[in-house]
Amino acid sequence: MRRLQSLPELDLPQLEHRRMSGSEKESPVAGAGSEDTAVAAAGGVGDAPAGSADIQLGFIENTEPWKLISRFFPSKVGGRPAWLELKRLPDPDQLRCGHCSSPLVFLCQMYAPDETRPACYHRSLFLFVCRTPACSQQTEGGVLALRSQLSLDNAQYPDSPLEERPVVGEDPYSAAHHVQLCAVCGCRGPKQCAGCKKVHYCSREHQTIDWKHGHKHNCKESGGAGGGAARVLLPEAEIVVEEEPADNKGTQKSEAQRMADFAAMRLQQVESLPDADVGELDKMASSEAAAGDAAFARFRKRVARAPEQVVRYWRDGAPLWVSATHVPGQGDVPACRCGAPRRFEFQILPQLLNHLDLDEVGESVDWGTLAVFTCSASCDPASGEGAYLPEVVWKQQL
Repeated sequence: MRRLQSLPELDLPQLEHRRMSGSEKESPVAGAGSEDTAVAAAGGVGDAPAGSADIQLGFIENTEPWKLISRFFPSKVGGRPAWLELKRLPDPDQLRCGHCSSPLVFLCQMYAPDETRPACYHRSLFLFVCRTPACSQQTEGGVLALRSQLSLDNAQYPDSPLEERPVVGEDPYSAAHHVQLCAVCGCRGPKQCAGCKKVHYCSREHQTIDWKHGHKHNCKESGGAGGGAARVLLPEAEIVVEEEPADNKGTQKSEAQRMADFAAMRLQQVESLPDADVGELDKMASSEAAAGDAAFARFRKRVARAPEQVVRYWRDGAPLWVSATHVPGQGDVPACRCGAPRRFEFQILPQLLNHLDLDEVGESVDWGTLAVFTCSASCDPASGEGAYLPEVVWKQQL
């Protein structure tokens, strides 16, 4: 397995600060009691034997964009979706934020085939998020998970792997070969520019963005898309997967060292604040309480084995929660529409925010963890349903 390139770490003391600075916005969920009760109701605490092959970690690795397209079944973050099922893409109205109604932006996808089911020979999970900070900071909503799957014998891909090389000309194994795509986000684009009649969009919002950033000029000339994609899409990279390493205590900082780092960071942040920003000072002052939260301490200790991880994949396992607050209890994660229970499959960690350039002081897109629960039967779409079935994302804030 290729090793990822080194990225700036989201240092664990920084996680402590961000967790406590957002604590005033949390709203406890009915049924979430003590830490032990809440964790038990969720089916565990995300721990497995050190170095267990059951837990796979995802890391960011920069690579050539041509490797991150549908024909190669990638796991990736940012850019446009590499759709699995190429013809029946989600309706644009399905890809809107439940809070502000803005189009969601593609966050990431995980290629996760299920060898026990022939219908899941190819299987991918897609996540979309709202870029509006206020929506991301809500306890629920602002994020969407979709599941798509195909059997080996399907009409869209050959039954043997394609040669890994750049595609020259039109790609028959792409959604663009079958349907019109939005020039900005790469989702289904049923709307057409009335001027050039060459460029398509998923929504009025994306058409307006593209018009302001180049298409206004291009429409009268070549009819090409503008630069709206650069204003909407998140930075693209591959997600490479490795087994979780065993705990190497000899390489870990002591608790005293970590708290000293945290204190130095906090002092630097306080000195940089405007004099009148009393509210932010109060939030920072409350951060000493973070050390007393056993769930967060467990999260911090486990993640320290591989601080650059951005994804934890453990199908039928349990999430690694950042807090004992807002943990799903019995019945909080709804069953699939087929009747099968949903089980935990993977989670997105806050370290991914480093790559997205969305982590900053003040209002920003944020999360503690995004835990994705999927149909335990990985059911097929019913007659008349789309090829992308919604699953459940449970959001915890820091």
